[in-house]
Amino acid sequence: MGTKIDFTKPSTLPLSDTGKFTRESLLVFSQLNPDIRAELDERGNIILMSPTSTDSGQKSGKFFGKLFVWNENNGELGYLFDSSTGFTLPDTSVKSPDAAWIEKKRYEKLDSAEKKKYAKIVPDLIAEVRSVSDNFNDTYEKCRKWLANGVKEVWCIDPGEAIVVLRKEVELRFKKNETAQSQILSGFELKVSDF
Repeated sequence: MGTKIDFTKPSTLPLSDTGKFTRESLLVFSQLNPDIRAELDERGNIILMSPTSTDSGQKSGKFFGKLFVWNENNGELGYLFDSSTGFTLPDTSVKSPDAAWIEKKRYEKLDSAEKKKYAKIVPDLIAEVRSVSDNFNDTYEKCRKWLANGVKEVWCIDPGEAIVVLRKEVELRFKKNETAQSQILSGFELKVSDF
């Protein structure tokens, strides 16, 4: 257990000139509270996240595993990141998708200091799996925000129901007996029924 932040003293965290939290604030908060999962929204608010349910974690793990195998079988074209990885997005939010993939040459351009923070890099592909405590519309809106911040392909997974693959101009919905296919990672596909 880490040292807990005294919420009655907001000055214990670095704030922006406007009094909002920043990615640096979130980094300090996370270091002082390693047991608390948090994100930063585009308005400078720290959002506390509850742990994932066992079922949702299994589904996220399955997506990550399949993406890992695809990456290994295709010459390690990129790097994979799990659900505890934070990315600083163009709208200044710091978000953690359930799984992410970044093309190797893009990630390797980051210097080592940036990699030790919530890197200012937009993943090429991310996945968000609807948790049992969320409704699909909330998960879908979260996916749309990723897309608005420049992610090339977003996999929005509604376990047992559908997989929606979003790209800038296209939205593809795959139902229970169908196989969802990536348009940016050649040969990466998932059966909806596996989720």
